[in-house]
Amino acid sequence: MALYLTNIAAMHNMRSLSSINAGLDTVYKRLSSGKRINSAKDDPAGLQIADRLTSQINGYKQGSRNLSDGLALAQTMEGALDETTDMLQKIRTLAVQAANGTYDDASRAAINSQVQQLCQEITRIGKKTTFGGTTILDGNQGGFYSNGGIQIQASGMANDTITIPGFEKGFTMSGLSSYTGNDGKGSVLKDGDSLRFSLSTAENAQEVLGYIDDYIKAVSSYKGTLGGVQNRFESAIRLNDTMRENLSDARSRIQDTDYAEEAANLAELMVRQQVCASIMKQINNSKSIILSLLGG
Repeated sequence: MALYLTNIAAMHNMRSLSSINAGLDTVYKRLSSGKRINSAKDDPAGLQIADRLTSQINGYKQGSRNLSDGLALAQTMEGALDETTDMLQKIRTLAVQAANGTYDDASRAAINSQVQQLCQEITRIGKKTTFGGTTILDGNQGGFYSNGGIQIQASGMANDTITIPGFEKGFTMSGLSSYTGNDGKGSVLKDGDSLRFSLSTAENAQEVLGYIDDYIKAVSSYKGTLGGVQNRFESAIRLNDTMRENLSDARSRIQDTDYAEEAANLAELMVRQQVCASIMKQINNSKSIILSLLGG
């Protein structure tokens, strides 16, 4: 058997040991990070797909937050309009009372005073209801969106929006009269930049009864629209959550560590590492043969 100074066996063993150590380094990273892909070199194609999935997941997640904000906004608007409806109903009841011929002027004036307070409160609600510091019932949505509507971005995809329909004049007394076309009646008085009902006479009370339902209908109609939009928001949130769950599962299969597989890889590599170390010791011992031949 020939003996050479260059130890090819040791070189081969060192190359194998280096490969094993690199493999162990990869396994340790995967086990500690929980990610199968820790750098682009681990899986270039998989990394690109995982990044795209992450973008979609983040888009749906933020979309759900946006929709929740939109839902809260619509509920705020509905709550304010519920109060407006209640006050219009009270005005209607007072109009029925004032139209009764058994009341004298003093009694009717007391009723009329109540109505003026209710009208002022309706206008105050229309002007002062806010969401995030922005008025939302005074017409054109207080500048939320140029056409009066409020667009809610539903996901990370372009043009995937749900709009809360706008209204031009708002839900003050003046705004309501513009929707019903009753601002020219003798029982509708101008008070600064606002309108108010007048029940000072039985005739005025009869006139108010003739169109108060139009005001109630205008508010109820928009509340119905808000209800439909809220249903859309809730449905879109459920869809976003489903999409996010499915995309997260797909990303996990590509990007996350399979601990069962990596545990098996770790055990295999550690055995091979120990074997290489043992072999290297035997290879180094074989060099003593050369020294003995030289009389060393």
